Order: sequence, then C-alpha cells, then structure tokens
Amino acid sequence: MGKQLGVTEPALRAFFAILERQVPLERWAAGLMTIVSRHRQAVEDLHALEPEELAAADYVTEARVAVEAGDYDNAEQLLDLAEELEMAGFRVAEDRLHQSDEVTERRCLSSAGVLAAKAEIFMIQCRYRDAADEFAAAAERLPADEHEQRRTYQEKRGHALRQGGETGAPRDGD
Repeated sequence: MGKQLGVTEPALRAFFAILERQVPLERWAAGLMTIVSRHRQAVEDLHALEPEELAAADYVTEARVAVEAGDYDNAEQLLDLAEELEMAGFRVAEDRLHQSDEVTERRCLSSAGVLAAKAEIFMIQCRYRDAADEFAAAAERLPADEHEQRRTYQEKRGHALRQGGETGAPRDGD
C-alpha cells in the first residue's frame, strides 16, 4: 500500500499510528489521504529548503530523511537544531548590520566635517560662494538626527553668503 501512495512502509505505519491516536475510525480514509498529502508536502518543502548555515542544511537533510521514514519526532528535533543555528546566524547578521549603520553614520559625520573644513579654507580665501556651497553640502551629508550640527553648517552658509554679498567676492573660476 505504501508504494501505491508513494510513501515508504515506515511512513505508512506512522500514518496509521497517527490515525489510531487522532482520528475516529469512520474518518480514517479521508484522514489517511490528508496525512499522505501533508507528508508529501513536507518532504517537498524540505527538499526546497536552503538554509544559510551549512550545519543547519545538514539537519534539514536529516529531517527530510526522517520525515520520509515517518519519524516525525526525530524530524522535529532536527528542525529545532536547524532553526537554532539559523537564528544564531540571523543574530550575527543583525549585529553586523547594526555595526554597519554605526560605521555609516560615523563616515557621514566625518565626510561632512571634511566638507566644512574645506568651506573654512574657502572662507580664508574670500571664496564665499564656494564656501557657502560646501557648508550646504556638509549640512546635507549629515545623518538626519544631527539637527544642531546641521543648523551650525547652515548658519555658516548664511554667513558666507552675507560675506560674499558684502564684498562682491567672485567664485573661483568666475
């Protein structure tokens, strides 16, 4: 009968054990077909599953073999182990992402500082419009939560524009 249903004999024995425990006798035919269908779907899903962690992939393969044999308790334990490994990998990736965000923010701050320093050099050279452009770029480069520093750069931009308007100093290249 297992061959007719496309399942192993051990799986078929497991199906009947499930039926005996969980399904009234008058519903066994329908129950058996439901179990067979779910069993096949589980095997198919496990074949398609591609965990990121190599050890987790091995556990998934072992779980698929266990399911094919109707050893659902063992399959559950193996999948628990695979899930633990995948979650550990997820936590590591999440930590790296958080660290990456911090590095990105520091780089934005540093880059904005470099632009502002360049603007100050332009101010020394009376290149006020160039300085204003650099202060504006520095303000734009800052992370969104850097309100005070953004305001400082914008104020310096305004000062540079006022200085340029008062002196009429040309831009480099004008």
